Amino acid sequence: MQQSISTVTSQGQITIPVHIRKLFNLKPGKKVQFIIKNAIIIKPVDDFLSLKGAVKPKKKYSDKEADKKILEFVRTTWEK
Repeated sequence: MQQSISTVTSQGQITIPVHIRKLFNLKPGKKVQFIIKNAIIIKPVDDFLSLKGAVKPKKKYSDKEADKKILEFVRTTWEK
């Protein structure tokens, strides 16, 4: 178990040490969650946009192909 110490500023802020930011890929703007148990647990929060590219599609679509499929769907749905 590794420990680090930070000081709470007069504005209620703390600095997360560099080795912890690197370990958890914490970049400016990244959100963290504070969980209160017998201690304070600080956990990175994955937002929806951070998941971009996490799942690889079986088939790659170009924008033209995607637009064509959407128009096709709209036409068939609209005609019903």
